[in-house]
Amino acid sequence: MAGAGRWSAAGAEHDGEAARTGFEMTLTVSGTQEYVVAEALDAKGAVLGSSSAIPVRV
Repeated sequence: MAGAGRWSAAGAEHDGEAARTGFEMTLTVSGTQEYVVAEALDAKGAVLGSSSAIPVRV
């Protein structure tokens, strides 16, 4: 998402967050989830957009 400085993933035992490193990125979260939701955050942490629930592949 244009303008996104960080990404977060909700649905994990502990939500994860990572700095943007390019168009595609990987974010490792702890625990075993069936689904997560990814959010694009601006520099102040406000949500710019979010994905639908994404099934986790193990």
